Order: sequence, then structure tokens, then C-alpha cells
Amino acid sequence: MFEVRDLEACFRKNGQDYPAVTGLSYKIEHGEILGIVGESGCGKSISSLALLGLLPKNCRVTNGIMRINGEEYGDFSPENLEDLRGDDIAMIFQEPMTALNPLFTVGWQIGEAYEIHHPKATKEEVRSVTYEIMRKVGLPRVEEVFFNYPHQLSGGMRQRVVIAMALINRPEVIIADEPTTALDVTIQAQILQLLQKLNQEEGTSVILISHDLGIIREICDNVIVMYAGHVVESGNVDTIFADPQHPYTKGLIASIPSMAKKGEKLHTIRGTVPDLYLRNNGQCPFADRCDFATDCCRNSVPDMTDIGTHHVRCFLAKAASQDAVTEAAGVLPQGTEADHA
Repeated sequence: MFEVRDLEACFRKNGQDYPAVTGLSYKIEHGEILGIVGESGCGKSISSLALLGLLPKNCRVTNGIMRINGEEYGDFSPENLEDLRGDDIAMIFQEPMTALNPLFTVGWQIGEAYEIHHPKATKEEVRSVTYEIMRKVGLPRVEEVFFNYPHQLSGGMRQRVVIAMALINRPEVIIADEPTTALDVTIQAQILQLLQKLNQEEGTSVILISHDLGIIREICDNVIVMYAGHVVESGNVDTIFADPQHPYTKGLIASIPSMAKKGEKLHTIRGTVPDLYLRNNGQCPFADRCDFATDCCRNSVPDMTDIGTHHVRCFLAKAASQDAVTEAAGVLPQGTEADHA
């Protein structure tokens, strides 16, 4: 239903392009929840902003296509995506106080998203649709809240307003960019339950961006692990958590308190994500922080390797996959080598 292929987004500085996202590809089916996880600076948010033509002025898409229900979009300019944005694809931003305009009532801001794509709608129709979506996302006293300004609402209510704005046109895909970051634990759980409920009832596909692996594990079907602009591992969420293949994924999972064994220290990944303008694009993006890096990792970039349902960007995973193939070939019945090949 929705596909992104070979997406590359670059920041331009002193006449040179610096890739923030490189070769990002994935597919989503109707009703699927896809998680994108990684540390800050890994390219998660930039990859989503690119799909909506909302990149900063010094950043641009240099490669890639996007397909929705078979229709292809290769121009990621704001003008080309204007009709698509808010209708077929909508976004829930991570900080609702900055996503909402403090000078307008929340009812007006929700209704505006509907009016843009339904210019012939009457005021009565817009208000009716707005009330309906406000109730659907769990806002109380909608006739009263409709006339409130953002500062008059709690953080959880503001986040529900942002979700209502994203849902009012019943989009095919919702991008949720860390939608629970600024909320306390109780409200986080309510917002995640709301997203799951809307996903199940409306059949809307969700791209959930987060640095919280616990959230990803709880509600996602599939997951993409990003590091320094690259996808380093992807696959079914249960498989990824049960049998991670990339050293970065292993480190992230081992650092989750709920995954640690009693009495053991939490795992830490040494170092930090390299600065965008200082990255060595001629080596594995994780080589400088990896305990298993070899000269091969420092001199070339590994391709994605398929290991069962996994897709892994790691020379160690590739070697393991080749050993498995060799081992399988060695135990084949005599005379079946050609069939195997």
C-alpha cells in the first residue's frame, strides 16, 4: 500500500552535500504499524519530514521515490506534496505545544485541516466533522474544548488535538514522530492505546518513530533500526527482539532495563553518533563504536544481507549467512547441488 525506495536526504554546507539519510527503503501494508528506532541524530525524523516536503531549507531529497497505492511520487517538493500532505499522509509531531498555533483555538486548527482538502464544505459541516474526530480521540466536553486555546489544555489533551488534526481526513498513513516524548508515563500509555485503537478501527497504517524500544516492542508489527542515516537492521519485531543480528541492535536491546538479567549491569554503547559533517562514508557507519569491527569494516560499507526474515547491514552477519549456506550445501543429498544453486 505504501512504499519508500532508496530515499536519500542531504544537508548542504559550503557547496557540498552531507547525507542525513541514505538508501532508506521499506514497504507497509494496510493496517500495519512500522517502528523506526535509533538514537538522536540517526535520521529518523528527517526521513519522515522528507516524505511530506517539510525539510529545513538547507536540506533536500537527492534520491528516492514514494508510492501510495501504486501511484509514484519522485518529487518531494512541498508544492508537489501539498495535496498529499494531510490527506493521504499525515503527521503527529512530538511536541504538541510547538505544533499548535497559540493564537488560534484548537477547534479552528483541527477544522482547518479538513477545510483545506474540502474547500466546498460548509461551516456547519466542518464543525460537525471536527466534533466527531475530537470525540474519537477521547477529548472531553468537545463543544467547550473546541473554543479553547492550546495553553488552556493539558499536555495529554494537546497531543490528542494534534492526533485529531492528523486523522480528520482519514489518511492512508500516519507518521507519529515520538508522540509521547513530552508526556508522563500514564498519559504515554493512553496515547499509545489510542494509536493502536485507531489503527485497528480505521485500518490506518502507522509509522511510529521512537528511541524507546519498549514502545516499539509493545505496539509495532515490524521495525527498522537506523544508525547514522543508514538502515542497519529490519524485520519482524518479535524476531528482531528475540534474535538481533547487528551489534548496534544488540546493544540497544541489552540496554533496556526490562531485558537485563537480575544483578547484571545495564549494557552501554561507547561513544556517540558521529556528527553529520564528520562521518566517514567509506566505512561501516557503526565501525567506530563497534567492539567487533575489523579492517574490512573500516575500509568499506557492508550491503544489506538477508538472514531469514532479517535484513542486516553487517559483515559479521554476511559471514554467518555464507557459513549457513555452505553448511546447508554440504549436507544436501547427492545430485541436488544444481537444484540448490
